[in-house]
Amino acid sequence: MVRKLREQWMKTSLRKKLWGFAVMLALVMGLSMGFNIVAMNVVVRDFNRILEDNSRCCDFQEALELEIRDFEGYIREGSQAGREACEASCARTAACLSALPYAYEQIGSERYARTWNVINSYENYSAKRDRVLSMGREEEGYISSLYDVYETQNYLQSYARRLVQATLEEGNIHYLEKLPAIYGIRRGVLAFSASGTAKLEEAYTTDQMIASLSNLFRYNLKTSDQVVMLERELKVVEDYLFIQKMRFGERVAYECRTEVDPEEVMIPAFTLQPLVENAVIHGISRKEQGGRIFLRVWQKEAYVIVSVADTGVGMAKERYEELCRNLEESRRKGKRTSKTGIGLGNIYKRVYTMYKNGHVKIYSTEQKGCVVQMWIPLERPDGTDEWLWSEGLGGGADGSDTDS
Repeated sequence: MVRKLREQWMKTSLRKKLWGFAVMLALVMGLSMGFNIVAMNVVVRDFNRILEDNSRCCDFQEALELEIRDFEGYIREGSQAGREACEASCARTAACLSALPYAYEQIGSERYARTWNVINSYENYSAKRDRVLSMGREEEGYISSLYDVYETQNYLQSYARRLVQATLEEGNIHYLEKLPAIYGIRRGVLAFSASGTAKLEEAYTTDQMIASLSNLFRYNLKTSDQVVMLERELKVVEDYLFIQKMRFGERVAYECRTEVDPEEVMIPAFTLQPLVENAVIHGISRKEQGGRIFLRVWQKEAYVIVSVADTGVGMAKERYEELCRNLEESRRKGKRTSKTGIGLGNIYKRVYTMYKNGHVKIYSTEQKGCVVQMWIPLERPDGTDEWLWSEGLGGGADGSDTDS
């Protein structure tokens, strides 16, 4: 059989051999392109819901922490401003609570039970909290009622953490179930390409794309920390941009400059990739010639500044002013709107929730681009310095760069 095939091959003209090789090449590229489509569909169809669920649960947890902090601040100071801040935080937490996924057929028995605990406990807690807020400090039963509220807050915090953990674990299980199928396609493409005279560059690119996708899935579904090393966030950006470069090619250019040690600085998790995604989707992709993304991290006085700039289409003055108003309104009310978007609105709210003196600044000029900056204070939750730095590092930076 082998001898006959060899004889047939020797009799085949060079032109037919070239045609055969071209057909094989087209099949390899077709399989690779088909995998790209399948992989992207996996991202959109199978993981978006889980990532959104993670975000909503974390939103509630963060809103609850802020409410507890503002409640304690008002009890301690008793000022009108403190009461208004407390009431705004309570409204934000209630909005985040109502946004939690609560459909049994979608979230399953474990998450449903965790969510039920949170909802019912918060209803009980809010009644106790409102009663204390309506009482006078000298009124009989005030102290016992106040400590009852504090105890209920501790239970609520525990329930919120368990809900977040259950949601992350479900996402991780879903990821592990999908991973064998993704790598099965990967092995098939690589094996097919290896059967030719050489491995094709397209197969290598597909292999890299799968690795990048896997890294993104793993980070999004398995990271439960509120703050992470800057180095991890930068790696996620690199994986995301590798995938986007497959789509946009040379239309997307990227430059990163870190003037701090990325292994020492801590920033909020899940912040850099959404900002870069906004720059690609809303800025550069809408420009025919494409554009450039510049990510820079540096220290200025008591802040670490994380800046994501793009040379995309930017925003008109009216749209820019509307966005700023909507972001501030969504932060106060604790509810995202379609006018702010999930990514930017969530980051804006989280920075102000997690850091007492944190800021998010946005600059934009139509047809020139957009800049989003996170100003993360170098302080601990108790107000002392160098929260985001390892011991001894913060004192060694001179903060001489004053660019904004």
